[in-house]
Amino acid sequence: MFTGKKTGVTLASENRLKFTEWLPFYHFNILEETMNIEVERKLTGQKVPLHIDLKLSILESRDEQSKKTNVKAHMTSWKMHEENEGFKARGGFTRLNHFRDKKFKDKHESFKWIAERAIQFAIDYDEKGRQATMQACRLIPRDVWGVIYRKGEFSLSHNHYPSAWSFGYYIQMPKGSAPVLFPGADQTIYPKEGDMIVFPGWVQHEVPANKTEEERIMIAGNIIHEYGIFHKDGKELMETKNVT
Repeated sequence: MFTGKKTGVTLASENRLKFTEWLPFYHFNILEETMNIEVERKLTGQKVPLHIDLKLSILESRDEQSKKTNVKAHMTSWKMHEENEGFKARGGFTRLNHFRDKKFKDKHESFKWIAERAIQFAIDYDEKGRQATMQACRLIPRDVWGVIYRKGEFSLSHNHYPSAWSFGYYIQMPKGSAPVLFPGADQTIYPKEGDMIVFPGWVQHEVPANKTEEERIMIAGNIIHEYGIFHKDGKELMETKNVT
């Protein structure tokens, strides 16, 4: 690594360069919202707050990733916002054959709602895009998954590139739960129950080993751009070009 004589800019070897700049970062608590939305659970007919439905759905799911990702903890399917009630439960069996019964073909609407709420924060960042009548792209959820951190479990430092945005929604955060670290900003965030964090997908982050006996439960997701010609309300007017 060396410094340019005229500009004073630090140039990088190995095709890398360390930047220090301000990036968009949203940290809000939406627990009041998620506790005031009633959801009817498809399997039982039980009516519960959306926040509770998310928690139950994650607890009912099996570990799909077996700690083979950067997250060394229990992880659900990557596509919880698209899965229906026939998803695989913890024992590894399918709880319902949704192809036999149309009643259970609905998606996990609670996960979809959380993803759309995160997208609202991302859209708010782009004032010009928000005011435009026609847009070249729209934001859509690509992945939404649940995580259960038990005592000693953690996530390695990683990012979600090439996703445009990433987010976390925190469902159960016992006292003393592990924080989320953003090493590039030298920031440590201790989320509370109902907190949502939205940040650029290329930002590095990690979770140190959880020290609580009670489970730390959260949802994570990625948001991408879908290209085409859309009205400002997101309705597609022309065929989608591509997705990144």
